[in-house]
Amino acid sequence: MRPILIKSVKMPGEDDPVDIRLHHGLIAEIAPEIHCSEAERIDGSGLTVMPPFAEAHIHLDTAFCADEMENQSGTLDEGIAIWQKLRPRLTESLVQEKAERVLGKMLTEGVQSFRVMVDVSGGQLTAMRALVQMREAGRELFDLQLIAFPQNGICSGDDGIRHMKEALEIGADGISAVPHLEETRKKGSDSIKQCFDLAVSEDATVHIFADETDESDSRFTEQVAKVAQRYGWENRTAVSHANAMEYASETDMVKLLEALISSGIHLVTCPTVNSVMNGRTRTSPKGRGIMRVKELMKANIPVACAHDDYRSPFYPLGTGSLLKSANLLVHLGQLTAKEELQKVMAMIGPVPRKLMGLSETSIAEGEHANLILLEGEAPEEWIGHAQAPRYVFRRGRILSYTPQVTSELKMTVPKTADIIEI
Repeated sequence: MRPILIKSVKMPGEDDPVDIRLHHGLIAEIAPEIHCSEAERIDGSGLTVMPPFAEAHIHLDTAFCADEMENQSGTLDEGIAIWQKLRPRLTESLVQEKAERVLGKMLTEGVQSFRVMVDVSGGQLTAMRALVQMREAGRELFDLQLIAFPQNGICSGDDGIRHMKEALEIGADGISAVPHLEETRKKGSDSIKQCFDLAVSEDATVHIFADETDESDSRFTEQVAKVAQRYGWENRTAVSHANAMEYASETDMVKLLEALISSGIHLVTCPTVNSVMNGRTRTSPKGRGIMRVKELMKANIPVACAHDDYRSPFYPLGTGSLLKSANLLVHLGQLTAKEELQKVMAMIGPVPRKLMGLSETSIAEGEHANLILLEGEAPEEWIGHAQAPRYVFRRGRILSYTPQVTSELKMTVPKTADIIEI
C-alpha cells in the first residue's frame, strides 16, 4: 500500500502544524517536517486532524419511510402508527439498501462507528438479519453495533423479551426497552427489570429509550440508573431521549442527578428529532425538546449527541451530519462558552465511543489511521460551519473526499450610503 503524507495539518490544541505519514493502516510518523518521495501528498493547510465521529443512536430500518407516508401531526404516536403499517413491507434487501444510503452519507460526514436501533416487534427479525450481514461485511469501513429494540413494548401485549432473545441469538449486540410507551407506569417499571434480567443472563448491552414524553412526572431514567447500578451493569447501560427531565421540578431533578452521578450510566440526546417532536401536545410556553444538557454537563454526567432518525415517520429530514446535530444542540442547550463548545465536540466523538465500549482513539504514532480532516482550527468553526470533513481516512486509506465549498460575490458591498442600482 502506498504511503500517504499529510502536510502542514493542525493537531487539536496545538499551535504549530505538523506532517503525518500513514502507512500499512497505521499512523507511521508525526513530525514538523517529513520527506517521503513515494507517498501520496495531501495538503493539510487550514485543516485540523482528529479521530472520526461516533453515532450513538441511529435507526436504519425506518429510513426513507417519510417518502411513503407523511406524519402530519409530527407526533410520536402518529410516527409509531405509520411505522406499524410500513414495517411488514420490509425485506432484507430493502433494509440493506436503506442502510447503505444512510451509512454512506454519514461516512462522508466523518462518522465511522454506529449504534443502530433495530425494531424487533412482533418477532419480525428481517431488519436484524439484514444488518447483522452488513455489520460483518462492512468491518473494513465502519464499526456497527446492533440493539434489539421492542417498539411495541415488553409488558403490554407484545412478547418483547422473547423477540429480543431471538435477536441476540442471531447476532444482536444489545437490547432495549421503552417504559414510557407501556400501558401503565407499573408495566413500564417491570419492563426495565425484565430487560436487565435478560441482559445479565445473555451478557448483553442495555440501551433504553426512556421519558420521550412531555409528562413531567415520567421518571424512568432515574429508575434505569438505579437498576443498572444494582445489577452491576452501569458500564454497559445507556438511556436515550430523557426529554421529560426538562419539565421536572428542581427536587426531582436533584434526585435524578444524584442517581445518574452514582451510577455513571451514559445518556444520549437527540436534538434534531426531539426538538420538533416533543412539545406538540403542550400549550405555550413549551420546552426546547431536549434533556437538560447544561446541568448534566456541569455535573460531569456523560452525554452523547446523536442524529437518530433519517427521513423516517418520526422525522422527515436528515443530513447524516453529527456536526449539524451538535450545532442544533448548542442552540437548544445554550452551550456557547468555549469550554462548552469543546465538550459538545466530545459528545460526538470520545463520549459515544466510550458508551459503545470502543477503545479510545488518539492521533499518535502507532495508532490506527482512522482520521478526519476538518476545515478550521476551533470548535466555533467546526460546529458553526458544520461542513463535511475535507478528507476521511479509514485504516490509512482515503475513504471520502469533499471539495472545499467556495462562493464568489458578484457585487461590491457598499461602504457609504450610495444608492445601488440593480
